[in-house]
Amino acid sequence: MKHLALLLLIILGGVSFGCTPDAPVAVDESSESPTASAEAEAPSEPEGKVLTSTDGTSQILVPEEWESATDLNDVAILQAEHPTEEQYVIVIQDSKEDFADADLALHSEVTTEAIVSSLTDGSSTEPESVTINGNPALQKEISGTIDNIKIIYLHTNVETPTSYYQVLTWSIRSQLE
Repeated sequence: MKHLALLLLIILGGVSFGCTPDAPVAVDESSESPTASAEAEAPSEPEGKVLTSTDGTSQILVPEEWESATDLNDVAILQAEHPTEEQYVIVIQDSKEDFADADLALHSEVTTEAIVSSLTDGSSTEPESVTINGNPALQKEISGTIDNIKIIYLHTNVETPTSYYQVLTWSIRSQLE
């Protein structure tokens, strides 16, 4: 499988995510630097290139052929693409301070519904619960059609002590395998 984005690792100022259907998403909100944390957890240095968020606090490691993007989503703190393969990823951070009585399940439900409702014939799988470096997360596939093009998303919501993160990868259906 090309895994929607062939992502190996996303590092967000100490928060790291792995984002492919077969790889668990990983989050670490320790005080260690992203490099030190990644080196401690990974036995070998991952290959690719590091892209940095617009605010300088987050990084994403993508394959060499991927490019930084700025026009995929207005609120994403990170964006990357491999346009010739129709593969994309964004990361959105929501501060817990902005939510009243929210939890991971509600955040996942609300953000999933926003994506599903933007699609023609949109649907979502049931969320799969995963634990990511001690942090709860929910992951699901979302599929549907946009402008007559079949698209599939891997949507992961991660709860950390201070934020909810959405890691959203997507591709056209033929690029999923």
